[in-house]
Amino acid sequence: MRRARRRGKRKGSGHLSISARDAEWDEVRTRAERAGLPIARYVKRLVERDLSRGGTGFTALAPEEQRELLEAMREIRALLREGAAKDREAARAARPEPGKARRRKSSDPPKPAGPEPDQGSLF
Repeated sequence: MRRARRRGKRKGSGHLSISARDAEWDEVRTRAERAGLPIARYVKRLVERDLSRGGTGFTALAPEEQRELLEAMREIRALLREGAAKDREAARAARPEPGKARRRKSSDPPKPAGPEPDQGSLF
């Protein structure tokens, strides 16, 4: 029997995963200890504070890392466009021009399937 479809938006698990460099974690650990809070609660309060100030959230990358990623994506797109253009040109060059392609006539003998026999020896 088929299961009934769920309607509506699914609830998230409520868990967040945060990635940071070791030096950044050391800084977070130090500040959390100074505040007398566990690391998870300290980070949660930081996020809540930033959101309460009217922010729309936070970014995973620093601004300079975002710029580097954007530049890399633009470069990749440009290289893909160049490659696609070269592929189209190569395909056009490989196509025979209309009227110049030679077709086999029905009177032409068919080509043998295997290698041609050696005419100079008996064996």
